[in-house]
Amino acid sequence: MVKVDGEEAKEEELSWSYVCTVTGRTPHAAMQWESIAGSLAGGNSPLWSTDPWPGSLTRNQVTRLVAILGAHTVTPQRCYFAMWTGADLRSSDRAAPTVQLGIREMVLLSGPIEASTASSDPDHFQSPSLWWPEDHAWCVATDVDLDSTYVGGSRECVEALTTDDHIEAMPISAGDSVTRDSDRLNAAEGP
Repeated sequence: MVKVDGEEAKEEELSWSYVCTVTGRTPHAAMQWESIAGSLAGGNSPLWSTDPWPGSLTRNQVTRLVAILGAHTVTPQRCYFAMWTGADLRSSDRAAPTVQLGIREMVLLSGPIEASTASSDPDHFQSPSLWWPEDHAWCVATDVDLDSTYVGGSRECVEALTTDDHIEAMPISAGDSVTRDSDRLNAAEGP
């Protein structure tokens, strides 16, 4: 999201906890955008100009994840990336091997962890749908239709994410729902 500051929009990423403060909602691990933003979702807010982009982290968020996750693998130079074929891919990436994951066809790429910050379009960043190091120390998953990202890793890795001042992350359980209607704590109505 981009924060609106005065007459000139100043690009600043806002946390969902901040949105909860504005709308009187409660931040928690299963919160969903429509439930916390209420009637301010869909570009109706005087405080932010865009809703979260489904299916992608921002480049800043991925860069921060790289800094944290790189310390929790012994193979940061050998990582794998799965990109949905429906996303804007570089022409060279379209020739890469593919795999079918559920209903989605994914292009499989490899490279150093920093490759997760590369994008084919300088005006619109698209993060990988899945990425993980060769040693399987962690895995990052962002479904193209959802606006949350999930990271599985060791207890130490998860703690590093949830205590970082620049990433909004909360621990979840394996049975927690990730669907748009999984936020049972906040009403989906407007503020």
